[in-house]
Amino acid sequence: MPRRRQATEVEVPLTPMLDVAFQLLTFFILTFKPAPLELQFDLNLLPTTPQAQPEPEPPPEDSPSDEPPAIRSFQVTLLSNRTGELTGIELEELRFEDLPALEARLEALLADPDYGFDEALIRAHEDLHWEHLVEVLNLFADLGLSKVNFTQMR
Repeated sequence: MPRRRQATEVEVPLTPMLDVAFQLLTFFILTFKPAPLELQFDLNLLPTTPQAQPEPEPPPEDSPSDEPPAIRSFQVTLLSNRTGELTGIELEELRFEDLPALEARLEALLADPDYGFDEALIRAHEDLHWEHLVEVLNLFADLGLSKVNFTQMR
């Protein structure tokens, strides 16, 4: 009858493994640099209709002062409920319930030569679904508005 060997347990030293784990943790904590929070970025939206030739630039106006022209913008606030559905749209002080009403008002403003602006500022509620924001961006692209910035909701 063969003789059975006694099973011996192999001891694994945990201290060196814990030392390595803590060294890696320390390394990643000390070298981690979070990216800055982006609050504003420009979108170059493509026009909805193809253009055969680029539009000529207007001649530069002679101004007596060296100050840069002020940026004129209008602000659109997108409101939502807790489920992320769009509940309202505010254009400056005006409130709209849906996108077609906003589109009609923006078309009227764009037709008015006295109301000139350079960019649109969008404030969106943090719970708003992305699809509603994309719908507004598509609306701006259809109207020919290409300078769009985002700002924080206060």
